[in-house]
Amino acid sequence: MKTKSLALFATDVGGAVQLLYFATDFPKLNKYKKKFFFKGDSKYLIKKNSTFNNNISFDLVICATSMNDYEKKVINLATKKKIENWVILDNWT
Repeated sequence: MKTKSLALFATDVGGAVQLLYFATDFPKLNKYKKKFFFKGDSKYLIKKNSTFNNNISFDLVICATSMNDYEKKVINLATKKKIENWVILDNWT
């Protein structure tokens, strides 16, 4: 059986932290090979960060939310390619 692939995208640190914990603690995601595409301040949270080149070919895409268009662009690309995508909302005050 082919291993499924998962891509996680974030720019804000708060959203990236939520994605990082969710990807490692949610048992359903254990069967996925994970690639992190963290930008901005969030890129320092992980040692190995992947480079995003607008080519999405994953089984599942999970994005954080931020004030810029990075995650929106990824969601639109995934939707156009009919790739399942989730958005994790983080709450901060």
